[in-house]
Amino acid sequence: MPRWLWGIARERQSPLEAMRARRLLRSAQRIMAKQLHVNAEQAFILLRRTALRGNKKVIDVAADVVGGRELFELGHQEGLSAS
Repeated sequence: MPRWLWGIARERQSPLEAMRARRLLRSAQRIMAKQLHVNAEQAFILLRRTALRGNKKVIDVAADVVGGRELFELGHQEGLSAS
């Protein structure tokens, strides 16, 4: 994971929470990469754009992706296939 991504995870209070946040971000990126046929960097860009559009934190959007709530909307907004 790039160092600049760690800053997002470090917003959390404890080292344990930071580790969980990084793990959640990586999981969301893997899910998006597989389902939307993009690489990890493109997946993070989509996460960030979605967070900005929805006035949410990136980690919250990642949680939505992992929970299955956000992936379809991400692909639809970006004109990507989710198959």
